Amino acid sequence: MIRWASGQIHTGRVPLDGWYPYFSLGTSEFHHYQALAAIVTAYLGQLFGGNVQTTYLWLLYLLLAFFPLSVYWGGRLLGWDRWTAACAALVTPLLVSKPGYGIEAGSYTWRGYGLYTQLFGMWLLPLVWGLSWRAVSRGRGYAVAAVALALTIAFHLLTAYEVLLVIAVWGIPAWRYIGRRILRVAVVSRGAVL
Repeated sequence: MIRWASGQIHTGRVPLDGWYPYFSLGTSEFHHYQALAAIVTAYLGQLFGGNVQTTYLWLLYLLLAFFPLSVYWGGRLLGWDRWTAACAALVTPLLVSKPGYGIEAGSYTWRGYGLYTQLFGMWLLPLVWGLSWRAVSRGRGYAVAAVALALTIAFHLLTAYEVLLVIAVWGIPAWRYIGRRILRVAVVSRGAVL
């Protein structure tokens, strides 16, 4: 998908839609599937000299290598102390799932199924949880939380479902402020959809 998007960009077209001939008998893959990761990688490949394979490998490496930082920042946004957030970030590379579809390094490298779009969603997941928690619990940073959630939706829809389910639950725990929290959940969620 990245090579196809790069070819579209190289010929002066915007790769948001078009006939993708490499899947089955062909499909409008960029119209029906989360293609933002492929498009971003293709544009970065063009920016750095047109070699999309190298750009893909560097992005894969950087997103995997710096995922613990995303977990740390997300933990700090959730209100965890530095030690707790650092411990969560430290054990993040140890995550493992049997089939290779989970949030683990193997899902994106040699053992997995090439879940490149999920990698972008995975990287945003802790940050979106933290930013959304800050918006729902404290009433600060609605726009940043909504933009981060919108990016998660655009990069990987299933990861965004996880975020939306968690955000919906965050409106409930404080019965005293339940109306205010549900309104904040609605603001973040609707802002992301817009």
